[in-house]
Amino acid sequence: MPEDIFEESTIAIKATLKEDGFFSGSYTGKLDLIYKKNDAEISRDANIDVPQGSVDRTYKVPKVEGTEDTYGLKVIANYGKAKEKTRVLVDATVWPKKVKLTAKNFVGDVPAKNLPYTIRHTSLWFGKTTDGHTNDAGVGEEDLKKSPYTIELKAPWEIVTNKNDAHKREHDLVVRNNPKAKFLKPDFSQDCYVAAGTDNDKNKGVRHYVNMTTADNGNDAMGNIVEFEVCNKEQPQGIKDEKIYIQVKFTKLSKRNLPKPALLAPCEEIAEKDDGKTLTGSVKLPANGGSAKFKLELGYAGGETFTVTCGYSKDDPTDDKRILVSWRKLGYQLGYPVVMKARLIERTRKDGNKYYDIPDSIKNVVKTRLDAVFVEYENIKSHEYPNPPAGSAAIVKTKFLDGGNDNTELYVLDGGQNWAVTATPFDAAADNREIHVTLCDRAYSSGGKVLTPTLILNKQDHELSIDPEHWHAYFEKTHKAVDTVNFKTAGYEWKAKMDLVSAPDKNKKPSFDSAHTAGDGGGERKLIISEPTVGGPALTVTCEANNSISPGEKAKIKNYYEACFTDAKKLRQAKNELHFQVTGPTGGDGDDVRLQAVQAALSEVHTASAKKLLYHPGLDDDGNPRTGPMSDVTMGHTNRIVKKFTLATGGVDKPGDFIGAASADKCPIAVEFSMDGTYAINGNAGGGSQLLVLRDNVPGPCAGTVCHELGHAMGMSVMPLTGGSKYPVPPGITTPKHVDNGGAYYLDGISPFTNGIRNLHRGPHCSDGMPTGKRPDSKFNDWSPGASDNVCIMWGSGGDDDNRKKYCTVCTEILKARRLTDVRGDWDGRAEG
Repeated sequence: MPEDIFEESTIAIKATLKEDGFFSGSYTGKLDLIYKKNDAEISRDANIDVPQGSVDRTYKVPKVEGTEDTYGLKVIANYGKAKEKTRVLVDATVWPKKVKLTAKNFVGDVPAKNLPYTIRHTSLWFGKTTDGHTNDAGVGEEDLKKSPYTIELKAPWEIVTNKNDAHKREHDLVVRNNPKAKFLKPDFSQDCYVAAGTDNDKNKGVRHYVNMTTADNGNDAMGNIVEFEVCNKEQPQGIKDEKIYIQVKFTKLSKRNLPKPALLAPCEEIAEKDDGKTLTGSVKLPANGGSAKFKLELGYAGGETFTVTCGYSKDDPTDDKRILVSWRKLGYQLGYPVVMKARLIERTRKDGNKYYDIPDSIKNVVKTRLDAVFVEYENIKSHEYPNPPAGSAAIVKTKFLDGGNDNTELYVLDGGQNWAVTATPFDAAADNREIHVTLCDRAYSSGGKVLTPTLILNKQDHELSIDPEHWHAYFEKTHKAVDTVNFKTAGYEWKAKMDLVSAPDKNKKPSFDSAHTAGDGGGERKLIISEPTVGGPALTVTCEANNSISPGEKAKIKNYYEACFTDAKKLRQAKNELHFQVTGPTGGDGDDVRLQAVQAALSEVHTASAKKLLYHPGLDDDGNPRTGPMSDVTMGHTNRIVKKFTLATGGVDKPGDFIGAASADKCPIAVEFSMDGTYAINGNAGGGSQLLVLRDNVPGPCAGTVCHELGHAMGMSVMPLTGGSKYPVPPGITTPKHVDNGGAYYLDGISPFTNGIRNLHRGPHCSDGMPTGKRPDSKFNDWSPGASDNVCIMWGSGGDDDNRKKYCTVCTEILKARRLTDVRGDWDGRAEG
């Protein structure tokens, strides 16, 4: 086995040579010593005398050349008579004795003074390292051992290049501090980055708005793809083609899978593990001192946390860190009239401009509820516009809506905003991520229906609730147009309510009287009876010799009396009065007695008669209830549900002259007209616009309305319809169940109540929080949440109770997965949910 020796050492060459084999005698004669380096002869000692077989020489080993690591040295003896015998006397590996380091710093190209290094002898089991430092000239020199070696630097230094082309043991080193990587971008110090948490610590993560359009490759906190830039922490020390390793850990809370979060080119060596929650890759620096870029697809889901680290260690690339939390940003323009300005709050934008906005009491609640689904809703512009003129449909006094005597003017709009005639137009939407919000003090549905009530009045001046059966509101102008009077009377009539008058009060015996008219009476003992207005031809009555009236004559009187009822119309025109005239002579013998007998017979007939006439001031001459045009009725508004009616007087057919509680001479009056009835709402939304009732007295319910209407714009609630999915779920999300399948979603519709259809609340909604037993009914048994209930924000209606505090679990999953690049367009055209 070859031995190890140092260069320039002196070795002893000793041997005992035999003549012929082990037991033969010592060789005596001549020999040649041949010195070979790597089997090439480098020198020879020839014809050496060998007395008594013994060789004893010394030899100074040549140096290892600068181009060599080691070399093999052999000393061979050729001896015998013809020098035919050969023996290897020395077989050694020659090692260099010294190593020299000359080190310069990569930064500045200056000597690396006092640089700590280690010479590691790789084939030794012990004593295998030698430590040293360079001098002020950056030079270090150390003894070597008989072993291959490597040069290592003590941390934090590392070798950039190690050149020893001219001399194997003279190393020209370029060194640098042990590298750390860092992110150049994204730069969290920029104003566009907002801390994801409430403590304003950006080191714990920043909001990144994945639904927004980036103008800087995602380095403006916007866009679903972010371009990162990395370099050496001390950037000038970065070396071309060296790798910086990337690691991304993300929470993968959402089931949304399109686009899938991923590392993108030019990242290399891309791999994933932990069910896709950990992504790794690498990038190369394109030049010395340069930086490398890579892209990360974040997807569109909100609430995902991406912890992105970089480093020079493949196994632990954590030199620097960026934490992004995926958020979505939506904006709104706000419109309001001057009359509402005092109720708003003045804010200041980053550029110093001031604007008025929704009060903090409401906005802070909105923020809390939208934070849960990682949506930020910000004011991008406010529009203040003049109040509508006095007397317009949109300016309404408080007392009209609430009763009382408060003359404060309120800004009132219908659901279609038909009354907002003086409103400054919103700026054209910059993109489909913004909503136009119009504020008002009160709002009323534009989906009300035409009502044609019949109201019963019993006073000439009567204030009356228009429709006691419904809590509707009735404005002077219809909610369907800005300038159309709501109450329409053309073609309608008032009518005397004679059906409310008792039979005795309207079936009346005529009044009766009789008078004497002087005349001949038609002959001896004869008198003439007549009723000039309603009676027929005069009746001649003949008295008996004793001046009495016979039964036969009395029967004739009765018939004449009853014939007066033949023409009821004429009798009504005569005011149901019978005025009989008895004509006969006076002053003669028996004249007075006969006159008294005839008048007594008439009175007796009247008293005994059961004849009555349907007669009342509320009846016309034909005996029908009186009617007339509604122009006889002046209608004035007292408040939103009460109207004041004043009935005309001054004529037999004017209702004000006989209106009153049902009696013999009074009756109630029914009035008829048509109008649009509407009902109060907290707001509505559609087509990129929202109407919001500013209810700062109940900020929780008001905030619930903001979140509810914005929820619709964001695609809630999810209700696939027959023949397609009008409200598609995001990719990877299972369509939630409707109420008929054990879920909570429902849609307005009519019988049959299947596939989540319920005849309640316009549009798709969520019934989470409702008692389960109510869900099978077509109208949920008219259930509505009370103050202590906790229903989903997407329940169909709000009120004064703060019972819509959050989106339910299912709605939250959908909303966090929504793309939210469009909250204005029809859902049929919104790609990828």
